[in-house]
Amino acid sequence: MSQIILDPRDSAEFIMSQAIDVEINDAGIKKIAETVCEALRSGKISPQRFTETELHPAEANVKAIEWIFLIDTLNFSFWAEGRGNYWEVSYQGKVYSGYFALCAGVNKAIEVGLN
Repeated sequence: MSQIILDPRDSAEFIMSQAIDVEINDAGIKKIAETVCEALRSGKISPQRFTETELHPAEANVKAIEWIFLIDTLNFSFWAEGRGNYWEVSYQGKVYSGYFALCAGVNKAIEVGLN
């Protein structure tokens, strides 16, 4: 059986052609691309700073790739509906919300052996 491998653009096009409740906001894509590019140029964000965040993997290895894939897959599921609807996770003596709560929750699960 042959396997079809789609690049991200083709994958998105396929999903959009099949989706009922999903749409692409072209203006939003352009805005976030400009924001990210400016943040990279100014040094506000950088690939090197990723490992400086206490909840991110400290090493670049297979486990880190798996962690990033899981976080990126789950991240959209935890967006709050409106202001103030945040959920929290306590981890290593601190309380996190939003994206960092997701990271803390995954790290807690890994620590107890849910790999």
